[in-house]
Amino acid sequence: MYPLCERLQESGVPFFFTSAYGTEGLAERYRDVPMVPKPYTCDEVVEAIVQQLGEGEGG
Repeated sequence: MYPLCERLQESGVPFFFTSAYGTEGLAERYRDVPMVPKPYTCDEVVEAIVQQLGEGEGG
């Protein structure tokens, strides 16, 4: 999982995690990456995507 995260960060590709364990289940260096806690709704995932793409700012 983390090699993919490293590639995404290096490439400037936004991403977020989904987990029932919260940020405590992540490596320390990824604890500032947005998290959508399980169980989640489709609306929550869509909102996280919108926020990661920057469309949620100011509009």
